[in-house]
Amino acid sequence: MVGKLIRWLIVLPLLGLMLYVGHPFLFKAIGRYLVTENPLQKADAIVVLSGDSIARTLEAVRLYQDGWAPRIILTHQVLPKGYEALQRLGIKVPEERDIQLMILERMRVPRTAVLQLTERANSTQSEMVHLTRFLNRHQVRSVILVTSKSHSTRHARSWPGPHSDRS
Repeated sequence: MVGKLIRWLIVLPLLGLMLYVGHPFLFKAIGRYLVTENPLQKADAIVVLSGDSIARTLEAVRLYQDGWAPRIILTHQVLPKGYEALQRLGIKVPEERDIQLMILERMRVPRTAVLQLTERANSTQSEMVHLTRFLNRHQVRSVILVTSKSHSTRHARSWPGPHSDRS
C-alpha cells in the first residue's frame, strides 16, 4: 500500500512536468489534426456549410469574386430551439439562410449564381448526405467547402467527394 502511494507521489509530479513542458507541442499536434486545408483550385461551385454563417458567407463571396467558382451553394440547417415559438408569437426572426442571401445580394452576387439546398441538416453527417445528393442532381463535380478551420477535418472526413477545403 505504501509502495503504491510512493509510486503515485513520483509519477504524478513527473506527468505534470511532462505536460507543462510538452503542452505547446501537444496543442500544435491537436491543431494540425483539426485543420485540413487543401490547395485552392478552381471548382464548379463554392459550398457554404452551416454554422458561423456570416464569416463563411463573406469568405464564399471573396472566393466567388476572385473567380474560383461560378456558383455558390448554401446548405440549410435545422431551426434553433425556440424558433417555432417565436413564429407562433408573430415574431419574425431571420433564419441563417435569410442573412446569407442578404449578404450575397449586398455584395452583388447575382441570384442566378446562388443554389440552395432545401433539406435541413441536423448534423455534419446529414449535411454531407444532403449535399452529396444535391451535387449529383446538379452535376457539380468539384467544390470548395467553406467551413471554420476547427471543423475542416470533420467535414473532409464526412464527405469523400472531390473538393478544396477553405477555412
